[in-house]
Amino acid sequence: MIKNAIAYITRKRNRTLIIFIILTIVLSCLYSCLTIMKSSNEIEKTLYESSNSSISITKKDGKYFNVNQFKDIEKLKEVEEIRKVIALGLMLRNEKQLKVRQPLNTMYISSEKDIEKSIRDFEPIIKEELNVKTIDLIKDESILNDEYLMVNFKVAGRMLKEKIQDFKAKIEGLSDEEMKKLVSKFNDEKISEIEVPGFGTFEKDVFLKNMRPKAHIVVIKEGDYTIALDTILTEELIVEGMYRDLVRTLQVLRKDAGLKVEQRITLSLQTEGKLMQKVLEEYLEKITQDTLTEKFVKTPIENDIEKEIEINGEKVTVQIKGM
Repeated sequence: MIKNAIAYITRKRNRTLIIFIILTIVLSCLYSCLTIMKSSNEIEKTLYESSNSSISITKKDGKYFNVNQFKDIEKLKEVEEIRKVIALGLMLRNEKQLKVRQPLNTMYISSEKDIEKSIRDFEPIIKEELNVKTIDLIKDESILNDEYLMVNFKVAGRMLKEKIQDFKAKIEGLSDEEMKKLVSKFNDEKISEIEVPGFGTFEKDVFLKNMRPKAHIVVIKEGDYTIALDTILTEELIVEGMYRDLVRTLQVLRKDAGLKVEQRITLSLQTEGKLMQKVLEEYLEKITQDTLTEKFVKTPIENDIEKEIEINGEKVTVQIKGM
């Protein structure tokens, strides 16, 4: 049988060669089509990974959209603008050493572009990425600033002469409240002269009015965008930030103890810190869920790992035992 087949192929070698070539071409085409389909599904993923953004657009089933599924290019532009906003926010946090795990109350966004719809469409993502509670779109950036007075050396120098540097130091050394009172007098049209204790009374032209960010506001500007963060930390925000730090530390300790990812644990946390005790009161359920804790106690236990950690200046003794 095999000999007959070989003999047939030998006699019909030209026809056999043609069939082989046709099959090779067909299979190559099928392979190319499958490769293209797979690549198209990765276009959006690669785009955002290469842009160092954590934003991605996915279907509810977790698969990435094919770029061709967007109805128009405006959607891609909208995503790119949001990526810029998040990148600037992260840059600002990094510059001002505001760790992302610490939630902040308000983020302010100002832009010459009409971005309100884009911001509102992606608001949950922006809040999560930058860990802020609210987003305010503003037109007037002056609300981010405080007025303050500085010395007009051209005028004051002629009057104060050798005392000008002391006068400058006096003005620059005013507290925020004292500066507000001085600015209020400067802005009052009914007042023509301003008294500076220790130096006398002066006409308003001795001063120049300027603007600077409020003490609790940090600002970054780039291109069409101004991004600002309110850095005032309420006790509620501090406690939430401590909860996030605690969970991250516990995850690291689980790994250091050699526990499996899915392994459940007994967890002991011992602390006298008032804020940490509040963390345990308000976030205990989330802590146990996030760390796969089956049993939680506040007393010493036999353990696989034990460590004293410090979060926001408060010490916590951590003990973890795998189950």
